[in-house]
Amino acid sequence: MYMVNNFKKAAYLLCCLFIILSYSSYKAQGQKLSKYYTTSTQENGTLYFINPQSGFQNSSLKSSLIYDITYLSNQKDATFNFSYIDPTIQEIDSIAFHYVGKTITVPAEKLFIDNNKKSWIHRYTSKVPFESLVQMFQGQNPISMDIITKKERISMKANPKKWKSHATINEKILTLIQYNQK
Repeated sequence: MYMVNNFKKAAYLLCCLFIILSYSSYKAQGQKLSKYYTTSTQENGTLYFINPQSGFQNSSLKSSLIYDITYLSNQKDATFNFSYIDPTIQEIDSIAFHYVGKTITVPAEKLFIDNNKKSWIHRYTSKVPFESLVQMFQGQNPISMDIITKKERISMKANPKKWKSHATINEKILTLIQYNQK
């Protein structure tokens, strides 16, 4: 009888411990997501900002791309800001996204160009349909981007490990935005 009661107590304690650990793990995941984006209530909707992310590069040209996303709720397009870092100065016309058998090309507007030691930092902004962004981050395979200049098309490939991490986070944020649409 004494052994049965101890067994029941141990099973009860293990069950409670499992529930507490599961809940704290769930809470940690929710808190972890919030460090990747911010929101701000505006007069005409909620503004979402997904923090800058890296991982796209062209190894042969020694170039890289860092991007961030801004979206005002209930708008058709999101703002895709990007910094293209390259050893040579470029005049960028547009950016193309290749994902899940689709390609969209959008114009790029120059914000500024700066020099940092041996690299040129090209800061541009583009409008991308929100639904296209959602589809980009739902795919299992990394997307690729082309930086389209007046002279050439520069292919930017994603690091598969970074892409998997970014796609998971961005998909959750974009899903959250969709569910909060009015």
